[in-house]
Amino acid sequence: MKVGRLEIADEKLAMGVASLGQLRERYAQRETVGERFNVPREEGKEAVPVIIHRPSGINDSECGTLPVFFNMHGGAWLAGDAVLMESFCELLAESIPAVVVNVNYHKADVIPISEMSAEVCDCVRYFREHAGEYGMDPENMAVGGHSAGANIAAGTVIRLRECGISLKMQILVYPCVDLRHVANCDWMNGAIASLVPEGNLDEIHMSPMAASDDVIRGLCPAGIVACGIDDLKPHAVAYAKRLIDNGVNVCFREYPKAEHGFLETNRPDYEPQEDGRINPEQGAFARNCEQWIIRVLRAAFAE
Repeated sequence: MKVGRLEIADEKLAMGVASLGQLRERYAQRETVGERFNVPREEGKEAVPVIIHRPSGINDSECGTLPVFFNMHGGAWLAGDAVLMESFCELLAESIPAVVVNVNYHKADVIPISEMSAEVCDCVRYFREHAGEYGMDPENMAVGGHSAGANIAAGTVIRLRECGISLKMQILVYPCVDLRHVANCDWMNGAIASLVPEGNLDEIHMSPMAASDDVIRGLCPAGIVACGIDDLKPHAVAYAKRLIDNGVNVCFREYPKAEHGFLETNRPDYEPQEDGRINPEQGAFARNCEQWIIRVLRAAFAE
């Protein structure tokens, strides 16, 4: 069954993916705490929807030049939405303080995974070029994401370096950084095969681990979070080691009893609320991790 650009053999799964598109339409109509904006791109490329969050009581003309953090939600490149991370982005905006651009990148049934980082790269470039209009410091920017969003963030850092743009920090929360077959378990390889019908899994903007040492050496510092209960933990550990071995500063944080997705699911705006990962223990890990991320970003922006 064809769903957008994807051919999905399992009819039940295909119907589920199709329903995600309908859900996105509803999310797009939801009122937000932040400001919705469509970031324009060059002719022929669709604008990228974002939600902009600022510290409370401060508008564009009053905030001077605040640092900027670009956030990408998780969801296996197909699910999720920026609106489900509003409270997290508000927390960062207030606590750092900073402008937070919550990027609602197009999903894998619409564009190839490798192009998602191109969308975020264009968002960063747009706000750098228009920083004065938004009270942003163009030389004090960072990106970050969760799971698939962390994959996109890591790919964005590589793309920006190719454009001669260096960031202050990349925050990679339980990241997937390698789509190649040898890096993943059987169920992940099956899912990736469906999501990347064009193959080329060693394309570095979606498999940063496949990048050469010369590319890795030029990347910005990283804050990496790993879960103990997670098939993606080897990705976090391997990428941290790869960066360190190539002279990149890394802050690494592991939560041995945390489950994949714990930071996103234990927020008040996450759906569905009956998710089994939502419980006091995982919530405590999430609160601790949020404060760690805030400290890492504050330190990066202060340099």
